[in-house]
Amino acid sequence: MQLNHTVDPNAAASNSGQYEPLTPGDYEAEIVAVDPKTSKAGNDYLNVQFRTEKGSVWEILNLWNKNPTAVKISNERLDQIGIALGLTKIDDTDQLLARKIKISVDQRTRDDGSVQNTITNFKPSASTPAPTTSTSPATAPWRA
Repeated sequence: MQLNHTVDPNAAASNSGQYEPLTPGDYEAEIVAVDPKTSKAGNDYLNVQFRTEKGSVWEILNLWNKNPTAVKISNERLDQIGIALGLTKIDDTDQLLARKIKISVDQRTRDDGSVQNTITNFKPSASTPAPTTSTSPATAPWRA
């Protein structure tokens, strides 16, 4: 496919790959990427990208970290995502992709003075059906 695009080095330099943080609040989002990555320290993790109409926010899940507390927190966060999506089991990261979820976003100031978004809560999206639960045993189809 031909693009016929002239590159503007001034435009590229003005952005420098930085993202503007979202204003704190609740956002309807879609999970658009769940990428396995490795940190500089050699720990494997999942990088989950949530896209809102205002921009993207990322959640890092340290599911395979050497620090057991980091793993525990990340498993709890993944549980929260699964509950918000109405899932009872997550076998594959593909189960998360293209799913709608409501996220609560806040901001924190990093050591270098830059502002970064953090996700403080995961809730079902208005478009996510609630999980169904039954208090009575299911009737076999041949007995209905």
